[in-house]
Amino acid sequence: MILVVSTSSPWVSVAVHSPGLALATHRTLEARNEGHRVLYDLVDGALADAGTEASWVTDVVADVGPGGFTSVRIGVTFAKLFAYLTGCRIWGVEAFDLIGGGGPVIVPSRKGEWFVRCPHEPARTTSAPPKEARGYGRPGAPEVFPDARLGAQVPEAWRAAGAMTLVPFYLAQPSISRPKTPYRRPGETVS
Repeated sequence: MILVVSTSSPWVSVAVHSPGLALATHRTLEARNEGHRVLYDLVDGALADAGTEASWVTDVVADVGPGGFTSVRIGVTFAKLFAYLTGCRIWGVEAFDLIGGGGPVIVPSRKGEWFVRCPHEPARTTSAPPKEARGYGRPGAPEVFPDARLGAQVPEAWRAAGAMTLVPFYLAQPSISRPKTPYRRPGETVS
């Protein structure tokens, strides 16, 4: 059995697959960075619907992004913990692959831009995504979110490629800066 978790977008999804076939899937729309609140319940529900249990899972696959910083880390951390506790293998898949479609795929960036990946090309950042692109975050266009059900289509390719390292896939630099006025503890003096 293969367990796929996707937390990189507002739609948190989980699917249990036997090779090539989704046996059960659960998904829910969550507020930004709130996937951790429902992920365990979704996994329990999907395992129960598939008539299996955690000990039967041989592979766990996590959506590594791009997507929300905290959301992606929640999914990756969950997958690592699940694999550690059950002894199963662990894999990662980009959010682009869980959107699918065969053409250009887009994921929004918080900076008013989009991450786009065209077939056979590396992902890049753009301010004007292709009109034919599938994905989400573009006003007036149909939205297609990463979906763990599509994970059944890719695992053999991951194994053949030697499995990607399970680390979040961030295309943007962190949006943090040094504070203008450093934080001081009460009673602390500056020399």
